Amino acid sequence: MFFIRMLATGFFTGRVRTAGGTVASLFACAVWAAVSGSRLYPVLPLFFIFVGVPIAGYAERFIFFSEDAPEIVIDEIAGMLTALLSFQFTFGTSGAVYLAAGFTLFRVFDIFKPPPISAAQKLPGGLGIMADDLLAAIYTNILLQIVRFFFFT
Repeated sequence: MFFIRMLATGFFTGRVRTAGGTVASLFACAVWAAVSGSRLYPVLPLFFIFVGVPIAGYAERFIFFSEDAPEIVIDEIAGMLTALLSFQFTFGTSGAVYLAAGFTLFRVFDIFKPPPISAAQKLPGGLGIMADDLLAAIYTNILLQIVRFFFFT
């Protein structure tokens, strides 16, 4: 039960009373900055996606007893790591741009939920918890690809 709670709350970042999703996204950015150059990095978003659906669904029903409880932030971690999947952090302009723009875009898409993100959140259980963040991640990654094409190639 402790392990499920730890993952569901994004290593307890979701326990922050105000803006737990933002704190979890910042945590994921720090993880990305630390390990994005590793060949194992692509496994991280996949791990959080595949374990996130059942863990978020379980936590929603049996730990927090609330639909899409704000403490459940494994979806933000999976989403943020996915949004930055095709980028590598560097100590320079591009690394700072990807970090700041990726974080900002992801949070904007996650908070305001333009279509079809808003519809994805209505899916049942853990799938609904994760789906909107993964779509926000895809939107973010596409915009970051455009930034890379025009400014860093």
